[in-house]
Amino acid sequence: MNESSIKQRIIGAIVLVSLAVIFIPMILSGSGEQNMPLFGSPIPPKPENITNIKVLEFDNVPTPPAPRSVIRTPVDQHSKTDDIPIEAPVKPKEVLTTKPASIVKEAKSLKAWVVQVGSFSQRSNALKLKDKMLKKGFRAFVERITTHDKASYRVRVGPELRRDDALKVQQQIEQKMKIKGLVVAHP
Repeated sequence: MNESSIKQRIIGAIVLVSLAVIFIPMILSGSGEQNMPLFGSPIPPKPENITNIKVLEFDNVPTPPAPRSVIRTPVDQHSKTDDIPIEAPVKPKEVLTTKPASIVKEAKSLKAWVVQVGSFSQRSNALKLKDKMLKKGFRAFVERITTHDKASYRVRVGPELRRDDALKVQQQIEQKMKIKGLVVAHP
């Protein structure tokens, strides 16, 4: 036997003995994780001899505020930023009674897709990107989004009726403009 094979056998024996020293006591003692419950909490129940616990009751518990809806507004170069207040009331859409309910239902279920290429806090930056996109031949528009008393301006390209078409537009934008857009549902 040569010297390297003897060293390998000695190292293997040391590893096996080490593993045995670590794992055999756990197996034989059986004390491992038996104290932990399989389900529930390891917190023990309240002892019966504790009786001086006070339960606090609050009379005027504030109700959480209702979630705010997102206000979407189209933006162009001719509109002023002060035209629409940030806290604009959201009015429900009126449904014309002359149209059959099936047409209204179908219109609500239609979904379009757009490629979002930017989101800005400054209106002027969004309009600049929109103009660049228009010069490259893309149907771009800017949409003002108001949430939590803040306005942001999203630059979007489209809309497309099929998601596959929007994905193709996304690839064209990446090739021509070097911008990785995000395909999202619209509106």
